[in-house]
Amino acid sequence: MDFELLPNEILLDLFDYFDGIDLLRAFYSLNYRFNDLLYNQFRLYRFNFSSISKRDFDMICQQHLPFITQRVISLSLTDNYNIPEQANLFLS
Repeated sequence: MDFELLPNEILLDLFDYFDGIDLLRAFYSLNYRFNDLLYNQFRLYRFNFSSISKRDFDMICQQHLPFITQRVISLSLTDNYNIPEQANLFLS
């Protein structure tokens, strides 16, 4: 069975098990349907930026967050060696 043939309701239920970063990495840009599910129908994003690269952090913050800001229910930032001053970068 093709994963893409699953109904939207099942895909949205599966999305609940992913951190927002992994969810966007795995499913964004697969096709129009997945982009629509992620940006317009999925409701509960959780982001844990504690172990993400600077490149991925910038990509999520610049390309995705502006479209899903109202649906982020959890956000975790850190000040570690990967991205020093992460909170300040996030706010800018």
